[in-house]
This record gives sequence, C-alpha cells and structure tokens, in this order.
Amino acid sequence: MASRRRGSSASRSRAGSRGAGHRPSSSRTSAPGQTAIKVRKDGKVSVRCPQCSASYAIPEDYLDERVKCKHCQMTFVPRVSLEKPARRKRGGSAVTKPLVNIALLGIAILVVIIIYNANQEAPKPVKAAPPRLPLLSTNSPMYIVFEEFADAIRSKNSLKVAQAVNLEQVYSDRKVKDEPPWHNLTQEKKAAWTDGFTKELFEDKKWEIFWIFEPLKPDDTVPIPKDCKSLEFNVTMNPLQDQWFVNGEILVRTDFVDGVWKVSRWDIKKDPRPPGWGKKKKKAHGYHKKLGKPGAKTITDADGQKQTRAFIEPQPLDHLEDTPPELRKEIDQAIERIMDPDEVPKVFKASMRRLVEIGKPAIPRLLTKFYEVKGSTEDERIALRLVVDVLRDITGESFGYTPSKFDASNQQRKAALGFWFGWWSKNWWRDDFRAHEQDEEIPIPPPTKRGIKRTPKKPPKQKK
Repeated sequence: MASRRRGSSASRSRAGSRGAGHRPSSSRTSAPGQTAIKVRKDGKVSVRCPQCSASYAIPEDYLDERVKCKHCQMTFVPRVSLEKPARRKRGGSAVTKPLVNIALLGIAILVVIIIYNANQEAPKPVKAAPPRLPLLSTNSPMYIVFEEFADAIRSKNSLKVAQAVNLEQVYSDRKVKDEPPWHNLTQEKKAAWTDGFTKELFEDKKWEIFWIFEPLKPDDTVPIPKDCKSLEFNVTMNPLQDQWFVNGEILVRTDFVDGVWKVSRWDIKKDPRPPGWGKKKKKAHGYHKKLGKPGAKTITDADGQKQTRAFIEPQPLDHLEDTPPELRKEIDQAIERIMDPDEVPKVFKASMRRLVEIGKPAIPRLLTKFYEVKGSTEDERIALRLVVDVLRDITGESFGYTPSKFDASNQQRKAALGFWFGWWSKNWWRDDFRAHEQDEEIPIPPPTKRGIKRTPKKPPKQKK
C-alpha cells in the first residue's frame, strides 16, 4: 500500500513539473488489448459507475485511484471501469435475464397447450334450433270446424253436418269391398248415402256423446306444421247435464280439402258414460232389500172408508247406490236447511224446490229425517210439515198425516211413517211415481142425477 501511495505521489509530482503551457493529448494509446481512453480538452475523462451508471468527470491523473460513487456508494477504479466495458455490459444485463426466463416459460406453456388441444376431439358443430311452430288452440281452424260439426249433430242440422265433414274420406273408411268409390257414385246415390249417414249420427246411441257433451278445448300441446294439410288431435268434451261429473275425450282428424278444413275421422277415446248406459233394463219388481216385504194394515180415511195399505216398521235408510257423491252432499245440505228453524223462508223454499227437482234420489233421506224427528216441539212439527210436503210433491202420495204447529199426536205420525216406508218398499225401483199413479188410476164412474145412473144413449138404428 505504501509503494502505491508513493507511486501516486510521484506521478503527481511529475504532473506538476510540467509546464502550464503543456496541454495533454486528447487521447492516449494503451497497451495492446486495452481500450483507448478519450480525454476532454479540460484534461478530464468521463467515467460511469459500473453499479448505477452515474457519470463523473475525473482528471486523467486520478484514473488509477479508488473513487467512491455518491449515489450507490460503490468503490471502483476509473481506469478499470474504462478498460473493461464488456464486464459492465454483462453486469447491466442482469435486468433482462428474468424477462428471458419468463419468455421461455411462456413458450413452453404455449407448446403444451398446442399439444393438448391436438389430442382432443374436435367439438361437434351445434345445430341451430328449428323455428318454433304455432300450437293448436280454440282459434285454430282445425278445431273450429270440429266445433261446428258437434253443434250440427246436437241441433240435428244435416246440412251443416255435410258441410263440416269430408264425406269422401268417411265413405272410403266405411265402404264395403264391393261398393264403388265415391267419385263413381251419382248425385242421387251420394245424397242418399249422406242422408243415411246423418240419420245415424242423430239417432244411433253410439254417438250419443255428441248429444250430451260439447267441445271444451283441444290439446294445446299439438304443434301445427308449416303448410299443414292434415292434423290429428284430442278434444276434451264438457258435459251438458248435471248427472255427468267427468269430461269425455275424442280423437279427431281434420283434412284441408278444397281450400277449407273438414272433419275426416272421430273416435271416442274416453267415454264417461258407464257401459250399457242408455239401454233399457228390465228392473226387478222386488221389495226393498233392507226393508223387506211389507205387511198390510187397514185404516179408516177422513171419509170414513176403510182402506188396506202396505205397512212396515220404519228404519233409517241410506242413499241409493247409484246416487253420485256430489248429489248426495247436495241432498243432505238441502234437508238440513229445511230442518233449521232459524233459516229464512227464501232459503228453505228454494231447498224444497231443489229436492223436488232431484226427485227419487232424495226420498230415502227424506223418509229417514221423517223417522228421526219425533215432532215433540213446535219447530220440529213445522219441519216435519215441510218434509211431508216435499214427499207428496215428489211421489203424489199422501197418507193422512199433515203435521201442524198445534198438532202433537204421535200416533198419527207413527201410522203415516209405516205407510210411507211400506209404500217405498214396494215402489223403490220405479223412476216416475206420478206416471205410474196415472196409469193405474181407477176410472171414475159417470155422475148420477137423482140417484139414477146415467147411461149413454144408444145410437138410432139405421133403416135397411
């Protein structure tokens, strides 16, 4: 270290011994393999810090001294920094090394993705969804023509039936093997066949569903294809009578013929009528199963005449077996309104009229209420009077007992009960009691005058 200091001091003394007019050369040649040092006019050399690249102007005499950077505090020899620029460049490339590594990693990832995608199956092309077709509704012409067809059958309009039906297709479906095709028939034969066909729709029990049901709605899930010429769909049939509580269903086919839609085929898919409905059955004229065979009892009526009538001990009765559940509920509610003393007259009178309209199915429950109510109070006697009035209006029968609010005779009530139940045991199977009463009515003898029976005058004998 001492020799280095001496050498540096010696160099400084040599530099000082030079004259003031002596100007250093602007460049110095170095030994072979070293970089030439450029000296400015002021005798200083531009040197950069190898660490942070800060620029300094250092006199040429101090190039071999150690200097310290003001910015990064690194100690370096200016001449060494000037003679080895390659090392400085390599030191400056430390920032670019991470970028090169990141670029290489990205290229590797890209290559892996390309190889992975090459091994995967190519995705199948997605087919475009077909255009949505309109659905069948009550406004569709296919359904409207069936409505017209059903209305024409119900109104028995043969002309409208012929207009709504594809007669040629129906004839082909029903044609016998040896019969000629439709286009070979004469107009007279076509008209005759159409008359027979419409008469069958109006009279045959097979198509009775058109008489007691009407079209309600079509199957709204059926699509209507573009340029549709024929369509088959189901139609829900709504009952027109109160005795039916289930909808029917008909399979219909309509065709586009001569510019208009017409009905070509109809099949009953769901018939709510029970099997054999509408056929007249011979009813067994037997006695009531629960009541049994009634006895006979002789009574004296108000005119003093003795009459023998069927009599049986009363007991509670259930509804008829063929009475629907909804109708049973309606009958029981109407009877309860009649028996309620707090009910307003408008309500129990409407209930009485409804029970008379129901007719036969209401009789068992009316007789049971007649049996259960003893008539011990004024309200019970008034209610019994209403029950007896309904029974009389339904059957046309009367057994001499008309309770009132002042009548407390239980003996007459028991006698009338026995006669009512005896009559029901014999006539429970009939449908129309008043018609039966009129059929078996005894003819009234002609009136008499002064005790002499009138006899019709004999016609005069014709002269020969």
